[in-house]
Amino acid sequence: MRSFCLFLLLIILTGAVPAAAQLYQVRAGQLPYAGRSQASLNVVVDGSLDQTRDFWQSYMKDTYRVSFRGGFGGLLGLNKQNVLTAKQVVIATLSSRPTDLYAAFTPLADSTTEVAFFGSYNGKGDQPFFSPDLTAQEFGRMQAILEKYAPAARLNALRQRVAEAEANVAAIEKQKEKLERSMESTRNSTANNLKRIEDLKRQNEANRQQLRQDSTQLVGNGVLRETSRQALQRRRERLGAVGK
Repeated sequence: MRSFCLFLLLIILTGAVPAAAQLYQVRAGQLPYAGRSQASLNVVVDGSLDQTRDFWQSYMKDTYRVSFRGGFGGLLGLNKQNVLTAKQVVIATLSSRPTDLYAAFTPLADSTTEVAFFGSYNGKGDQPFFSPDLTAQEFGRMQAILEKYAPAARLNALRQRVAEAEANVAAIEKQKEKLERSMESTRNSTANNLKRIEDLKRQNEANRQQLRQDSTQLVGNGVLRETSRQALQRRRERLGAVGK
């Protein structure tokens, strides 16, 4: 049953849309910078902006020992948190020279995010950003890096969706257990209430019998009380007569 629920939730979460064919395909793109467009390499992946940015940072650190940090967004007219920078780093498969690398993240519809990857030897303008025309070798090697990242991002997205589905199943199971406990508690409470009702009925019947008995005895007590008073009165009268 748990596996079936997990399967259904995975279908709901992943869906089957034709647009998914564009996911994880690396392609050349453009980014605005210094009043003109700069070449970049783009790929669209599943996941929110935060998830995509976090995985990019962990992937680049684990794979290339390169730490990306925020702070470059202002130069692109973008939110600083949506652009990560790695300044003067060396990746052997890219270049023997230190490079400045950038990754811009743009949230798209349907919980997908576009990653734009671009770089330069110093990014100050005197040495332009890598492009397929001026720095074809570096641009091609950056493409290779992104093409290696794409399947890793896909695997990460699938793992996240499985984790989300497992969390949903666990939440449903927890709700089921909670409802079962509530039902059991209600049944026990109902049984206890019914028992109390039966006990109260028996007590009420015993009380009615006691009232009936006490009422009968009270009538007898009234007769006895009157008889006793009359006897007391006669004895007082005799005592009074003898004392004269």
